[in-house]
Amino acid sequence: MNAFRPRTSLAAVLAVSALTLSGCGGSDAPSKNADGTQPLRVTMVPGVSSLPIKVAMEKGYFKDEGLEIDLTEGLEVSAWQSAAGKQFDIVFTNSAVYAPSLAKGLDNTLINNTTNASDDYVSITLATKDKIKSLKDLKGKRIGAPTLTGLTAESLKYLMAEAGVKPTEYEIVQMPYSSHPDNLKSGNIDAALTANPYYGSLERAGMNLWGKDLAVEAHKEVSAGKVTTASSSMYAANTKWVQDNPDLVNAWLDGLQKGVDDVNKDEAGARAVLQKWLKMPDQLAKDAIIPEYTLENTPAQHEATWNVLKANGTIKGDYPEDKIKVYEPKD
Repeated sequence: MNAFRPRTSLAAVLAVSALTLSGCGGSDAPSKNADGTQPLRVTMVPGVSSLPIKVAMEKGYFKDEGLEIDLTEGLEVSAWQSAAGKQFDIVFTNSAVYAPSLAKGLDNTLINNTTNASDDYVSITLATKDKIKSLKDLKGKRIGAPTLTGLTAESLKYLMAEAGVKPTEYEIVQMPYSSHPDNLKSGNIDAALTANPYYGSLERAGMNLWGKDLAVEAHKEVSAGKVTTASSSMYAANTKWVQDNPDLVNAWLDGLQKGVDDVNKDEAGARAVLQKWLKMPDQLAKDAIIPEYTLENTPAQHEATWNVLKANGTIKGDYPEDKIKVYEPKD
């Protein structure tokens, strides 16, 4: 698994992009609690990429910043984007959801990133029963995937097309990560889209790992090598809410930064939080790679993802560059 080992430094840098914040939407925040903390309604997809948030909650770092996090965990990423500024204050998003939502008329601002996949850190890759030399070898095969949409599935579709394999010449079958080993062994599927920390158990079971991150490879290909990272874990908020509540946004970022710093100082402790939170077996928790976390947003990733989706026929039209907004922390 050395190919998947990230750099040991866990530097976290806030993006400072001078973009104008404008737009409409809800801006009311819930009333303060009796202890003086401000409720902040946050959505999150549980997983390794969200670990600093969970650590910050466990260690009380958000409370130190005057926040009480009202957390909603799940997978309803597209719905959350629409609910920003209404049911929720800060919502989980990703590059396959954010820019397309702006093109449909939503006005949300990117607050922070949490992880970037790269050549140094593979987040999602392919596991195959038989070793493959290229994606062409997946022609005629059945591929298991946790979801049929989103950045990872779209990246696979794009890369398969670039390899000369038509959509009708392979099949993507939806199934959870936990069922991939048995289905690969039994021959129900020939390959699986697997993620950190699940690919360790597949490798031990004798499966072959592709060794590259699907979204990173798609971004490289579609941008002619200009974009070499990919993130499936970002956070955004309604632009009007951001304008009205900069103190809450800054408190969120400060608390989250403390969570990142804590993971940096105490990886073992962070891994224990991850295991307890996600109810991981001991071996799976050991397999989990703690990546290099960064709060820095990289807008170029959104254009690369847009072009992947457009090439697949999932979206149409030009990339809405003028609508992309990145929060600039205020002193």
